[in-house]
Amino acid sequence: MVRRNYTEDDVAEAIFDTIDRGLSQNEAAQKRGVSQWTISRRLSGQTSRNECIPAHQRISKSQENTFIRWVLRQESLGYALSHSQLRACVEAILKQQGDNKPLGKHWTTRLVKRHLELSTKLGKRHEAAKFDEFTPKANTVNVDEGGIMVGFGAYRKELQKLASLTDSAPVDKVNFIRAYAKAREVGMRKATILSGWRFTGNWPINRYKALAHPEIQPDKEKLLEEFKTPSPPQLHSDDTPKTSRQVREMAKHRSRPTRQKYSKIAKGLEALEMKVAVQNARITGLEEQMAQVRRGKKRKAVPNPNRRFMALVETLAAGESLPDSKRRQE
Repeated sequence: MVRRNYTEDDVAEAIFDTIDRGLSQNEAAQKRGVSQWTISRRLSGQTSRNECIPAHQRISKSQENTFIRWVLRQESLGYALSHSQLRACVEAILKQQGDNKPLGKHWTTRLVKRHLELSTKLGKRHEAAKFDEFTPKANTVNVDEGGIMVGFGAYRKELQKLASLTDSAPVDKVNFIRAYAKAREVGMRKATILSGWRFTGNWPINRYKALAHPEIQPDKEKLLEEFKTPSPPQLHSDDTPKTSRQVREMAKHRSRPTRQKYSKIAKGLEALEMKVAVQNARITGLEEQMAQVRRGKKRKAVPNPNRRFMALVETLAAGESLPDSKRRQE
């Protein structure tokens, strides 16, 4: 009976049984617990799934391992990266390779599945989780801009009345609170709130109305531009490759020794790209810290010495005039 889980060593032994020991593919598969279809594919020259997947990944295996070590090192120093920071770092690495496409929606989740040691190392925000934990579901309301705009019309009417009566431009706090209270009585009614929910599809739940909202629907021009995939410039044999991706593209359909040499060059470029991306991220962080420090500093006020001198003269003059006034009073 064929086992569902088997290792590469089992597959290699089954292939040796077929080639060297004279067993058929079916017999070797039954003996080693390997799928007969897997043995047939390997004998025809096809690679395993683990070897095929890295060819379709955005970053190479060596880059991913180096990046994972850097993330673990940052966590040990007390700077655990969040999911958004993780994506930003990888996108910076891809930009160094000339790849400006954004990462997939589930890229971070799949990266954590491939490297389980990251599941407890990435920084996570707990404020929203704590809020949802202590807030009853009955008190949770989906508020949108349509619901917030309910009392604005009545509020403007009250302000217009005040402006016509008092003929004054500024609105003080007392008038503002009075106008807001009247607008709340007019706008925040049960019928108005239910009508707004019904129109937006919040309650009763109407997914079509919510999804058909113009702010959710993408623009047609942008949608057509997204479907247009720009063709990358072709790299000829006379062109000098500048990124590790271009080196790997040139290594395709070449002999094995040539591919090995190209692979060494690509690994060196990948390490350099990783170093440049990390240094750029560090420079950006330091620039932001310097900007915060500069914004926090205040220029020291330098007193005018002439002003001090004039103030002293005025004081002396006032002191000299006091005896004269006393003599006149006497």
